[in-house]
Amino acid sequence: MTEDAEAFWRDYERSTGETVEARAMGQWLGPGAPREGVWGILILTDRSFHFLGRKSENWLKGIFTLRSRAEGEAVEFRVPREDLRSLEAPDRGWLSRILGSPFPEVTLTWNPAGGGEPVRAVFNVDDPQGFLAKLGAAAGAR
Repeated sequence: MTEDAEAFWRDYERSTGETVEARAMGQWLGPGAPREGVWGILILTDRSFHFLGRKSENWLKGIFTLRSRAEGEAVEFRVPREDLRSLEAPDRGWLSRILGSPFPEVTLTWNPAGGGEPVRAVFNVDDPQGFLAKLGAAAGAR
């Protein structure tokens, strides 16, 4: 990890007061996301799930300007771990792996603050380090 990346994660943990357990790059597809989705970082901490992204015409530029206030509108949401309900990842057959997105599409469901109908969000997640397994365990743990 580069010094800039290490500094980013130290600052993140210091500012949130939470310990990062897993992280991955991904795209929030909705509901409520712009048509092209929002690229960002999915973070699982000891206390919450957090999405940190930035609306951008160019996904690569959006990822590298997450901390900059100059470009794109920030898109952030945080869900306390105790409110996570489920993580659904449909089986991907060989045809969908070849013709579909290179990243698995998953649906995360949680209870909203103050009650009401569960909230669902769909993400594509680049998961080379097992982020989804950790998020699934957090969502299934009661």
